[in-house]
Amino acid sequence: MAVRMEYGTVNPSAQKTSGSPGWSVRADGTGRYLIIFEPAFSSVVSVVATQIYPNDLSSGGGNTKDNAVVVGADNNEAKVKTGNNDGDATNRWFSFIAIGS
Repeated sequence: MAVRMEYGTVNPSAQKTSGSPGWSVRADGTGRYLIIFEPAFSSVVSVVATQIYPNDLSSGGGNTKDNAVVVGADNNEAKVKTGNNDGDATNRWFSFIAIGS
């Protein structure tokens, strides 16, 4: 069984800014993003995501409570939620890796 990996970076406007070709993304509410795998994986994928904030290398960085959470994933899609340091859903940059077969 061959291993497949999809990866990428998404901006706060739910636009793909870099990554592999086998996925697209759309907003699913404030701070929520739906990553669609095209074509679908043959099994449920493992997904990790992290928030990029404020996406400025000269910055001291955001609060460590700024975060991205993988809400769920299956072989067709994954949902990621990003939030601010108060835990409120907020549109933010994030990157992810999805691995499966």
